[in-house]
Amino acid sequence: MCGIFYTFGTNHSDQELEKHGKLISHRGPDDMSILRNGKHYFMFHRLKINDLTNAGNQPFNIGGCILICNGEIYNSSQLNQTYNFKTQSTSDCETIIHMYRRFGIQWTVDNLDGVFAFVLYDTHSDKLFVGRDRIGVRSLYYGTNSNNNGHSFYVSSEMKSLHGICDNVFTFPPGSYGTLHNIIQNNTQPNLVINRYHHYDYPEMGVETNEEDLYSMIRYYLRSAVKKRLMSERPIGCFLSGGLDSSLITALVAEYYPPNKLETFAVGLKDSPDLIYARKVADHLGTKHHEIIVTEEDMINAIPNVIYHIESYDTTTVRASTPMYLMSKYVKENTDVTVVYSGEGSDEASGSYLYFHNAPDEESFTQEAKRLVKDLNRYDVLRCDKTTAAHSLEVRVPFLDKEFMKFYMSIPGSFKKVRAMDNGKMMEKYILRKAFDY
Repeated sequence: MCGIFYTFGTNHSDQELEKHGKLISHRGPDDMSILRNGKHYFMFHRLKINDLTNAGNQPFNIGGCILICNGEIYNSSQLNQTYNFKTQSTSDCETIIHMYRRFGIQWTVDNLDGVFAFVLYDTHSDKLFVGRDRIGVRSLYYGTNSNNNGHSFYVSSEMKSLHGICDNVFTFPPGSYGTLHNIIQNNTQPNLVINRYHHYDYPEMGVETNEEDLYSMIRYYLRSAVKKRLMSERPIGCFLSGGLDSSLITALVAEYYPPNKLETFAVGLKDSPDLIYARKVADHLGTKHHEIIVTEEDMINAIPNVIYHIESYDTTTVRASTPMYLMSKYVKENTDVTVVYSGEGSDEASGSYLYFHNAPDEESFTQEAKRLVKDLNRYDVLRCDKTTAAHSLEVRVPFLDKEFMKFYMSIPGSFKKVRAMDNGKMMEKYILRKAFDY
């Protein structure tokens, strides 16, 4: 988890820009770097995960391209090897510059496998690019402002850095990249042209598909999603609620990570079901388990800080964010864990909320699941990104993996809807449960 802050054409002083940019320093406390290039101002707050040396510090300035990126590019090593990129660090984010220089921005965002929010400035073509991952796992905002010298443009990982210096603040849409052309010569209103590269269409496979084959493919793609996210030079842990999603992710991490070294974390009121079931899973897997017992007063007192960090007043999001915020606080203060796995995305992709029982037909079921996935950046992934970033942790969400989602969302609703398990009990996420029922 890192924080990016960028401005162009502002009449604010560097001192004032630094003040605003530092409002997101919690996202990356290990290093803070500033690069001024003419009217361009880049600030980067680094949380060191890969390449712990100074070579991995940003902004990167390579071949006339300046990059700041909050992201994890899981196929960076594969891309570097396939295309023989000559990198100056082992940072996964550096690969973005080499991809852009070789293939252009469209090919770059199409072929990145990971989560990201970046600003890239090409000094040769005088073009600025802003990009965000398909689901919006990494938060990103932009703003505009009028001043005596014309107009200015801003980008930040969080809105708090833009308040007070922007007339208008917008969420940068997931699955999109934006382009500003000839911004040095053109001092009129910044015209950010946003292009969507991901459309959430997920063409369905045929209903005649063999169900056993689906189980095998689900196992393959989810295992792959978990394995590729082990890319880290810092200790890894798992948020474990005791429910299906977090338990499954933790079990898969434990297949690749020594269980007795894998730390798991559960939060809840004393004797709450989450704590009880999480303990059962942790005992079964043999993890080093932590129970964070909180009171109602603890959660109520945390709400102002939660709202400040998640930047939302949505009641459901605030309610769900509060225990996650307190759990992240515990992890930061009591362990060396910096990277945490979490189970976000499964409910939406599986259509497992209770109201899905009332879907009038399979097409409605499928379309509603797609809508929820498209809106995740406003709710659950916003919550997990910002509550963990508030305490300088990096969250990883395998259910929202590019390849897993492409496959899992193509499964017809007839396979996903509520069905009777072997014991006769009607259950959501039938196909996901059966895939790992062995």
